[in-house]
Amino acid sequence: SKPILDEILNSSTSMQGIKFNIIDWEEFDENFHINVGSEAISKIQDLLYVGMCSKDKVCRFIVFSGTICQQKNINANDIVKGLAEKFGGSGGGTPKFAQGGCPKQITVNDVEQYLNSHLS
Repeated sequence: SKPILDEILNSSTSMQGIKFNIIDWEEFDENFHINVGSEAISKIQDLLYVGMCSKDKVCRFIVFSGTICQQKNINANDIVKGLAEKFGGSGGGTPKFAQGGCPKQITVNDVEQYLNSHLS
């Protein structure tokens, strides 16, 4: 899994003293994102990990917020609830981990625009 973590780190965007990465690899499901996201924030504590998977016109998002992100009040539950509200879905969780979905296809760009406005 080190190559995947290296790819996540190398493709992350930095903002407000954290890194965020939106992963939308079509071949992977929620379980992949839960496993990789959990491992990623344990090793990269300033990472906000957003995993997306779309299936049958439904988009699911899985969000992990590393310890440093949580200390900066950037938490997974707020991100998921905000995305769900913006795109007509639902979801929730804890400051460290949350998941949700919406009944439409959304893009990485949609999520990135939301994060840019939410984190700035």
